[in-house]
Amino acid sequence: MNTHVEKKIVIFLNKLHWVPLDFASKIISNIAFLSVLWFAVIIFAMSIDFSFGLDIFVKLIMVFILHYIISEGIIKHGAKKLSLQRIRPYVAFPKEIRGIGRNFSDSSFPSSHMASVTGGLVILFSAFPVVWPALLAFAVLLAFSRLHNGMHYPSDILAGIFLGLMYGNIVLALF
Repeated sequence: MNTHVEKKIVIFLNKLHWVPLDFASKIISNIAFLSVLWFAVIIFAMSIDFSFGLDIFVKLIMVFILHYIISEGIIKHGAKKLSLQRIRPYVAFPKEIRGIGRNFSDSSFPSSHMASVTGGLVILFSAFPVVWPALLAFAVLLAFSRLHNGMHYPSDILAGIFLGLMYGNIVLALF
């Protein structure tokens, strides 16, 4: 995708200033919130059937380990070592884009939020296929929030989704 077009998309979404939207966008992107949400899903699954919940827990842990090794370790750390980091939109264009929520300063490529959450959603979809509309809605809201918050470009989001799909499917293939 053209960098100029991506910048325009982020600027447009970032300019949608509305206090409830900014608040919701901060919350859905908050790592503590996401951690509590994953914990609640695991507890819910374990309350249905302990071994079923434990299976989901193990698969989620494997997705998050893959994410950490590949997205954070190889891609982001490698980009830093090679001076190929992609500067986050709010840092690259501070007069046009304001950072909303926690202002991460590492490479924006790929979106770690999207990679880890998408991988987790693949696992949840395999366990609870009937809730796919809710899972898809959550992914769309998270993608929107990462753009709205000025943390990512659309291609960062797409790369994160691709990686997450890969992590989730690798874990499912291992089981």
